[in-house]
Amino acid sequence: MSKIKSIKAGKILDSRANWTVEVDLVTEQGLFRSSVPSGASKGKHEAPTVSVEKAIKNINEIIAPKLKGKDATSQKEIDSFLDPEKFGANATTGISLAVCRAGAVAQNLPLWQYVSSIFKCNENHFRHVKLPMPAFNVINGGAHAGNELDFQEFMIVPQAGTFSKNLQIATEIYQELKKVIKEKYIDLAINLGDEGGFAPPLRAPEEALNLILTAAKNLGYQKKIHPVKSSKAGVPLKAGQFNRVKIILDVAASQFYEKGRYKMKIGTFTKEGLLNY
Repeated sequence: MSKIKSIKAGKILDSRANWTVEVDLVTEQGLFRSSVPSGASKGKHEAPTVSVEKAIKNINEIIAPKLKGKDATSQKEIDSFLDPEKFGANATTGISLAVCRAGAVAQNLPLWQYVSSIFKCNENHFRHVKLPMPAFNVINGGAHAGNELDFQEFMIVPQAGTFSKNLQIATEIYQELKKVIKEKYIDLAINLGDEGGFAPPLRAPEEALNLILTAAKNLGYQKKIHPVKSSKAGVPLKAGQFNRVKIILDVAASQFYEKGRYKMKIGTFTKEGLLNY
């Protein structure tokens, strides 16, 4: 058993220079710290948050006294008490993360394995452990950038088999993409968005895809290029089959959804229309 001795919340600055919540949780094993992430965009199904000051007050005055003396390995029990509707998701997330880290140390397990044990994953999986396939955010739009690109994230997912090789491919494409953007636009076009991807002055999603495809082709990571024209945007799309890289999108469509329609800079779409596009 690893009893919680104390919980204290405060505020720190995040990567966007916005205040967010930090939690310090102390057990017999030491101090465990967590910080609460927040995105520039919010989906309609995301848990509600409260102001940073309110979240800190809820933690220090309500949650901390209730959890003092509890076993840090009782993750499910503690999470069931942490109601985001009542306390705010930015309060409950910080507590849950800190408790999870404390529980992992108490069980002498790496964090990923401890989380797996909570959800009773098959122990045979631990014999074939490998890092997840990484996705790299290379072009930003939407709430993450100051351009007119409605889609929020354009990511690449290398398919080389190992994490180190995937990282190498992604790094090469990122640097090549920087050159491609700089050649087509101007130096200012290589400014970065909130998530570290480039934020060139784009309007249509096809333009972003073309830039990525060009960078991949220049490096030999793509084959069979043929132009496809979108009936809506009128921008040639070099659709091709990737040899070692795939593209995925985080559209964040709820950010431009209004009264049953998806209102983009290039046009307005129904649900079916956006899917077809």
